[in-house]
Parts: sequence; structure tokens; C-alpha cells
Amino acid sequence: MILVAIIRHHSISMEEILTLSEIRKSKMDRDAVQGFLEIHGLVKKNPDLRL
Repeated sequence: MILVAIIRHHSISMEEILTLSEIRKSKMDRDAVQGFLEIHGLVKKNPDLRL
């Protein structure tokens, strides 16, 4: 879900990821999404910037 969102919307922010219906339905929180991105090397060095 997260990876598909990033592929479809390459400049999507963390806040935008958290508002996606798939993420809300699965009840994933910010820490879970952040962990997924970190594990897969998808987090930029400056977390204030968009992904």
C-alpha cells in the first residue's frame, strides 16, 4: 500500500500517506509507516521534505 502510493505520487508527503484510505483502513500509524520507509531505504535525510 505505502509503496504503491509512493510510486503513484512520487512527491507524496508523510501526512498525505497517512490520509490514504488504504492506510486508514489498516489503522497503520505514523511510526509503522516511518519504519516501513526506513527499512526499505525510502526516507530522505531531511524528514521535513516530501518523500
